[in-house]
Amino acid sequence: MTHLSRLARVALAVLAVGAALATAAAPGSGARRPASPDSGEAAVIAQLIEEMKAAELHKMKAIPLKPYELPPAGVDVMRVQLDETYKIDGIGQETVKLTGWIAAKHSTPRPAPGETEVRWGTAIIDTEFVALELKGTSDLFGSVKVRLDTSRPAVGQVGKIDFPELEQVRAALEEEGGPKGEEKKADEKKSAEKPGSDLDQLRKEVEKLRKEVELLRKAVEKGLIKPDESTPKLKIERAGKCKATVSVIIEMPELKLKMATKDAVAWFSLVDTIPPVGHTASVALKPSPLISNGREVGTLMSGRVRFREVVRSVPLPLSPVARR
Repeated sequence: MTHLSRLARVALAVLAVGAALATAAAPGSGARRPASPDSGEAAVIAQLIEEMKAAELHKMKAIPLKPYELPPAGVDVMRVQLDETYKIDGIGQETVKLTGWIAAKHSTPRPAPGETEVRWGTAIIDTEFVALELKGTSDLFGSVKVRLDTSRPAVGQVGKIDFPELEQVRAALEEEGGPKGEEKKADEKKSAEKPGSDLDQLRKEVEKLRKEVELLRKAVEKGLIKPDESTPKLKIERAGKCKATVSVIIEMPELKLKMATKDAVAWFSLVDTIPPVGHTASVALKPSPLISNGREVGTLMSGRVRFREVVRSVPLPLSPVARR
């Protein structure tokens, strides 16, 4: 047998083995397909996003989450409803109701500074928005489409983190009855189209929250209720603090406008699940200019998430058990 013919036989044998392995790994064969070199975190997220773009969102079942539990690293897709208020130069201002989905990645929980335990109340989880697809209709602007600006990071944290913005709102509430409060009300009345109107609504919500928490504490002190999982969720002392910055691209086809937020929009919330679900509110307090073709054409005045629920949950790194 010549050297060349031996090489040919070896090559044929290798091809045969390769074909057998491919057949064994085929769907329905009962064997498990080997992991692809591309099956890392980025590939898993990219595949999930592609699946969501083709999914029938309204038919997807919600995945229940238990409160006050830390999830492992993963990506969650949430079906959401939110309001965003836009002011477009030469057109006007209107609040648009948006629906769609948001995909957010969260890391493995770690102890907060000064803590040694990893549990609810002592841990921090780093987060990142990886995709966002929203749409709505406005009488003033026509159709509105919102997606994530992937050229800029959309990162955040949830857990035991500094949350000075909430303290500022509480301080403002304390001033409502004094001279400073009256001056502030007068200033806000003069500028009805400025963000003060949204801040008014937030003040009312926080004031309501504070009253409910105070009533809850008094009821616990009197022994009328027990401070366990059956008590109302509005408990500031157990709530996780959440802050995330997000940059988006907003399209209004009828106005021939494609705009990007000049600054990343900061969203704040108090949560009892990660990610937050149900009617847990998230609010954006600071307006952001909207830029189109290098020119400022409007402002994203404010935003408020009204409702969300998880419809997909994929663990990272990839494992056979999903968090359900």
